[in-house]
Amino acid sequence: MIKLRKPKILIVIVTCCLLFADSAFAVSIYWQAPSEVGVGQGFSAALLLDPLGKEINAIEGRVVIPRELEVISVNSGNSLVSLWIEKPNPSGSGEIVFSGVMPGGYLGELGPFWEGYHRGEIFKVMFKPVATGQVEILTKDFSALLNDGLGTKTNLNLKSHLLVIKSEIQAPLENISEDREAPEKFSVEIIKNENLFENQWALVFSAQDKGSGINHYEVRETSPYLWQRFFQSRWQVTEDGPYLLKDQNLNSLIKVKAIDNLGNEKESIIQAQNTIFWYQDQSRWVIMISVILSVFFLRKALFGWFLKCNKV
Repeated sequence: MIKLRKPKILIVIVTCCLLFADSAFAVSIYWQAPSEVGVGQGFSAALLLDPLGKEINAIEGRVVIPRELEVISVNSGNSLVSLWIEKPNPSGSGEIVFSGVMPGGYLGELGPFWEGYHRGEIFKVMFKPVATGQVEILTKDFSALLNDGLGTKTNLNLKSHLLVIKSEIQAPLENISEDREAPEKFSVEIIKNENLFENQWALVFSAQDKGSGINHYEVRETSPYLWQRFFQSRWQVTEDGPYLLKDQNLNSLIKVKAIDNLGNEKESIIQAQNTIFWYQDQSRWVIMISVILSVFFLRKALFGWFLKCNKV
């Protein structure tokens, strides 16, 4: 009987080890936040991702907020996500839904010294407790895709966050009003993709702001044609990239401004990709011909006036 049980026990042990190993090396998503706060005491909670050696290409999920917590703001200024498909924003539904991609893959954050890759921040939420109780910030419907060219789903180790809210107020609400720094310098790229805007030219950009977070972007295309400069184009407001270019000939100077939640801004400029020479600008020819004709008729009028004066 003992000989028959040993293989069964061995199988159970091996199975448990495999399950444990699969869970231990799964991509980990969890919260960094206090475990105890008071009513009215503002606090921030960062949603973190630890790839644990796996290269992640895309991530999506849904965060369920308990009614005892009020969302003050969502800051993605320091996010590992470089291109948002659906940016995390507070809503009245008690949820924060998001999805984004990391072109080229994401292995983690590198510190000042080579110690391997570390966890990165997906986004940060500023909360204000409005009622007492033991609550849970839930992470649901999360999925992450590997940067393997196939978009393979990887196993996730999801952890919700338990929080105890007490009646006493221990500290004032965290304040971001002292953020006077502009967003960090960012790059802007012109791309064309058959899956984006019907294969038309578009801008891709993503700025970071560690203070109050990016609020929106503004884009201006300045035409090289002289007559159009008299009617300066307005700044076009967009929440995020990609942004469809109006000038599909790429003749315009492009400016992109990143503006944070307190009005600080940083500007990036892309020179015209296709240069327009002065003789290609029809408006310049119109102006030149108009000037020549004006001079001709003015001389003719002056000459006629001169002859008339001499006859007198």
